[in-house]
This record gives sequence, structure tokens and C-alpha cells, in this order.
Amino acid sequence: MQGDANFGQTTTSTGIGESESNEIHRFELLRNELMELEKRVRRSTDQYENEEVCLMLFNSSYNSFFLHAIRVSTYA
Repeated sequence: MQGDANFGQTTTSTGIGESESNEIHRFELLRNELMELEKRVRRSTDQYENEEVCLMLFNSSYNSFFLHAIRVSTYA
């Protein structure tokens, strides 16, 4: 009977160990997915900010060119 009692304890502790191992593995997967998502958000935000800067520069250049053309045509 002693052998049967030890078997039950071993099975139970093994089950707990596997459960903890599965939880740790699941946590690591979720953490990796979150880190990947953060990278994507960062890249998307950087791209959006770069597009905004390009648009501002384009508008500024266009406005400068337009104002210069008006001044030139005014003096002509």
C-alpha cells in the first residue's frame, strides 16, 4: 500500500509541475506576442510621423514657391 500512496503523490506533484511549466510557457508566448505588437505600433507610429513631416515640408516648400511666384509676377 505504501507504494500506491507514493505513486499518487508523484502523479499529483508531476501534474502540478507540468501545469506550472505550461503556464510559464503560455506567459512567455504572450509576452513575445506583446513585444511584437509593441514593435509594430512603434513602426506604424514612426511611419505616420515621417509622413506628417514630409507633408509639412512639401506644403512649406509649395507655399514658399507660390509666394515667390506671386512676388515675381507682381514686379514684372
